[in-house]
Amino acid sequence: MSEQFDPYHKWLGIPLKDQPPNHYRLLGLDLFESDPDVIEAAAFRQTAHVRTYQLGPHSADSQNLLNEIAAAKVCLLDPQKRAAYDTELRGRLRAADGRRSVPPAVAPSQTTEPPIVPVRPVVLAVGQKPAKPMRRKKSTWPVYAGLGAVALLLVVLL
Repeated sequence: MSEQFDPYHKWLGIPLKDQPPNHYRLLGLDLFESDPDVIEAAAFRQTAHVRTYQLGPHSADSQNLLNEIAAAKVCLLDPQKRAAYDTELRGRLRAADGRRSVPPAVAPSQTTEPPIVPVRPVVLAVGQKPAKPMRRKKSTWPVYAGLGAVALLLVVLL
């Protein structure tokens, strides 16, 4: 990537101290995120954002970053690859900062689901009916065009 230009920082907000970013940081995720839908959405979001720079002066940087985002997505969406990557990343994080607490690996069966919160129904005032959905008014020009064509045909035939 260009020496003077830092696409990680300029485009993704990743400061120099966090570079090169790990897959989670590259996708803008919390460390060790395991929900495939969240990973997929993050990869889509980052890809769409970086694509906006494809036609600019840093198109080569854009392509390199898109390739990195795609590789991160592939790695994190494959449970076996993600497990191996997470193990390696934990080791790197511990080596980089011994005082830093790195969350332990969480087995998929130990993850907790968010609580289900009941939604209160909407209460309408007595005698109030729910609003009807607005219907799109049909265009009348085809009717007038048809009548005009019939009138023209009658004039020509008579």
